Amino acid sequence: MLSAAVASLARTLRASASEPTLREAAELAADMLQGSRGPLSDEDAVELTTALVERTAAPMSAGVSAALVFALGTSGDPRVKPAMIELLARFLDVDDNALYQAMIALENLDEDVLRGADGSVHDVELNRARARAYLADRSA
Repeated sequence: MLSAAVASLARTLRASASEPTLREAAELAADMLQGSRGPLSDEDAVELTTALVERTAAPMSAGVSAALVFALGTSGDPRVKPAMIELLARFLDVDDNALYQAMIALENLDEDVLRGADGSVHDVELNRARARAYLADRSA
């Protein structure tokens, strides 16, 4: 059975909430998935991750995209890899912060997006080049 807190948070993530509400929900989801608010049941973790996958598939503003991608990345669930790859492609030339969060999440899922090097959100062109190379390698 889902906890009331996760059920409420998942509803908020799925709703057409305001930007500040979505950003706050993303931060809370990341905290929960990282265990900062106590352990989550497997069912709660799956529900929260599913809500984040659904939310990140929907249109979102640059003001919340990086927070939502970060939150999804904190799940550590290998099942989010396809969604992260889609987000990587989607934000390639659109949102540098969300692109970097998708790169880090994929690295944490054992994908070599950074090509064995350290990365920084501030290395915009290098991040784009690495993301393009990763995507090209996947489609080859």
